[in-house]
Amino acid sequence: MTDLTEPNTQIRTAVEVNGTPMAVFFWLADQQACGTYRGLQPLKALAQRHGVQVEVSDMSINPYTILVAQRTHKANCVDLLEYIRDSRKDGVPKIVYELDDDLWSLEPDNPGYEYYVREDVYNNGIRAIKLSDAVTVSTEPLAEVVRQWNPNVHVLPNSIPARYLRNNQYQYRIKSPGEPFVIGWSGGHTHHNDFKTIAQNVSTFLKFYPNSRFVFFGTDYSSLLDPSVRDQIRVAPWNSSVAKYLDFLGRAQMDVMLAPLATTKFNESKCLDFDTKIITTRGVIAIGEIQPGDRVLQNGEWKAVITTEHTPERKGYRFTTKNGYQISLTPEHRMMINGDFITADKVKVGDVIEMQPETTIVSEYQTASWPTQQQRSRMSQVAKAGSFACEDGPMITITPRWGRFLGAFAGDGCANGNAVTISCDGQDQDWIDLLMEDLSAMGMHPRTDIKTTFDGTPTRRRTVWASNVQFIRFLESLGVVEFRKKDKDGFGTSPKRIVGVPAIIWKSPKNVVAQFLSAYFEADGHCTSSGVELTSKSEQSVRDCQRLLLLFGIKSKIIKQTVRDQNGYVGIAYKLNLGRVATDIFAREIGFQSERKKAKLESIVSRRHGNNTKKMLWEDEIVSIEEIEVLPVDIMVEGEVFSAAGLTSHNSNLRLIEANALGIPVIATDWGPYHHSNYSGGIEYVAPGTSWVSALSELENKPMKRLEMSAAGKAWIESKYTQETNVSLWLDAYKEILAS
Repeated sequence: MTDLTEPNTQIRTAVEVNGTPMAVFFWLADQQACGTYRGLQPLKALAQRHGVQVEVSDMSINPYTILVAQRTHKANCVDLLEYIRDSRKDGVPKIVYELDDDLWSLEPDNPGYEYYVREDVYNNGIRAIKLSDAVTVSTEPLAEVVRQWNPNVHVLPNSIPARYLRNNQYQYRIKSPGEPFVIGWSGGHTHHNDFKTIAQNVSTFLKFYPNSRFVFFGTDYSSLLDPSVRDQIRVAPWNSSVAKYLDFLGRAQMDVMLAPLATTKFNESKCLDFDTKIITTRGVIAIGEIQPGDRVLQNGEWKAVITTEHTPERKGYRFTTKNGYQISLTPEHRMMINGDFITADKVKVGDVIEMQPETTIVSEYQTASWPTQQQRSRMSQVAKAGSFACEDGPMITITPRWGRFLGAFAGDGCANGNAVTISCDGQDQDWIDLLMEDLSAMGMHPRTDIKTTFDGTPTRRRTVWASNVQFIRFLESLGVVEFRKKDKDGFGTSPKRIVGVPAIIWKSPKNVVAQFLSAYFEADGHCTSSGVELTSKSEQSVRDCQRLLLLFGIKSKIIKQTVRDQNGYVGIAYKLNLGRVATDIFAREIGFQSERKKAKLESIVSRRHGNNTKKMLWEDEIVSIEEIEVLPVDIMVEGEVFSAAGLTSHNSNLRLIEANALGIPVIATDWGPYHHSNYSGGIEYVAPGTSWVSALSELENKPMKRLEMSAAGKAWIESKYTQETNVSLWLDAYKEILAS
């Protein structure tokens, strides 16, 4: 095995899993940045600190229990991995695919694009991931991409050896008057677009401060700068190793390093329309309402939202599936289609989109203000509901009882004058009694009447109603009543029901949502021969109910039909159909309210499933793609968000880690992976599209601030990003992979 230990290093007892010593062969893709940070450095730490046997040169040396293949995309290499997997004994060695870049989402101007976009290379990488026992990546967003092909993904962040923090030769110092202010940038040939975003600002600064100097570490992009500042530019080509590069950078006495990022289309790959509903720990809310600090459901886990970005309206798509589900999104938004992760502009009618059930963990009941100024009782004096809200006034808690009432009102309710009425089937006295009880508990004085036709003929329908102007105003504040007319003073005079799911229900606990749906189905639903169905003239109401049912793991289907009502009116209605498997869940989680409908539901679910019963598959066929205008919102979730500027920068904050470890202050684009490094006082952030001249000028004129940033950056690295701190993550991942 390769000896990666150092003289006088005390090695702990070799790690064993299931009685076998851990031995790792790491198939390096290169010995530059990726090979060093993702291979050589963590292997060295594993060998030194935990006695793990490691090898990086000769695959024929046995026995190794873990084979790590880094960025393997060549056909013969993937074939070899497949041969090793098929011929191994007792599942050993475990095959691990290591990746630090999303090679499937490169921009056309990236130098690696022509190679990785080749169909054979593109598919070989996916094949290697699928046949591996596990995958290791550097960031959570990259893990999100890879999980579509292999669910066993371990996130192991990039880190740097602690010796760089403690080397006195790398100590930041304040220069004497007259010494040049030195600015640095480092990057390879894939970072042209990144540097281009600040080239004009750098030229302006160098002109204004002729005693300053600019150093390119790596690729020379001086051609992007103004010819008049060429004498202030130096170029230091890449060193032969990462260690030598860091040593050179640490000794170069840099005053500040620049870390620009280009904001490409790839960074908008998660843009959805403003009104798209997202499940959060606050309930189901529009993506446009999500704020930093909210938590969203991602692969079964709740992830923190770091930032949100709202962009101007532009062209997008609306996808409709065979079962009626819809989503509106930008062309760059990536979807799981036909088992692969592709952008929306490549989706076709007939493609199959992956779905998933949801849940909600909201536990606290929502509250709403009861309108004050109860002496106003005439409808002509009802003002806008917001004017009656009072911070310390009476509050109503939206309990399951309120959920039930709002469901009944959404289905069969009406607002007229001062009265709220709900129409019921006269067969269901128990349901009528329950509504009367609910309204009484809310402080109303309900009554019930028999409905008649226009000529006074009694019908089977019954109405439950209560008259209270404050109740009308309260329902208006909940968004379920609006006023059709207003008088000359702007006061509402004629209320009407707004059909749909109230916003407060979307944010309520599951038991409130269940009662809302139960009452809504009681009002507008019925049992079919093998399931349950809801019918409404309101398309939005049916779509809202379909969305809410996902919280209970229920998949349903929307059917558009032409119907004729009792008065002979012909119109369009929307049916929400639940198949047999979905009906079983509906009966268990939601159910009906009346005993009559409960009995019919029980007669269905008590029967054995027939041979033709269809399973509830969490996928759906796309049947319609419409071009529409969307108002895009991008949410950035816990972990780094990609930028397509290059193979390193688009999913890693490595440049910031390197500079801060050496005590060099950094100015960085407040975007993508750099934005998510916002925990360091060693970084000054500049918003995309904003001038960098003022940030550079401030640091040039404030040497003490640079000194403070140097200390803060080192402290940040030592707490989160040293190899010694993070080696346990690698060890635990390899242990878990071996034990599986």
